[in-house]
Amino acid sequence: MNKAKSRYRADKIIKSLSAKADDHSIYIGLTHKDISCSIRGNADWGVQGLSLIPGKACVVSTFRVKDRHDFWKVACHEFIHTYFNYHHCPKDDPRCLMQDAKGHPNYKNKKGLCPYCQSVLK
Repeated sequence: MNKAKSRYRADKIIKSLSAKADDHSIYIGLTHKDISCSIRGNADWGVQGLSLIPGKACVVSTFRVKDRHDFWKVACHEFIHTYFNYHHCPKDDPRCLMQDAKGHPNYKNKKGLCPYCQSVLK
């Protein structure tokens, strides 16, 4: 929990999951609780998911996902970070699952990867 006891620290969840992973495993933590991390100068920023690159684990929360049908998109985004050690879409394509949300996630028009990210991740 964070100092205010209102959110769980995503980085600590990942650290705990990573300790259990071997060279052939990736763990995805799923939770309904609010999670946060330190980002962009904010020590306790609420997030939908987090991955540490490179890494063996990631965590995703339903707490901030407005449409439950978008949860798979958040999980895929974090999995791609973890499994492929891939950062955000360099084309910043608004239809790409790997676009950086920049604090304002919008999954409505995201159906998959953009052509550039598809070609890199083949």
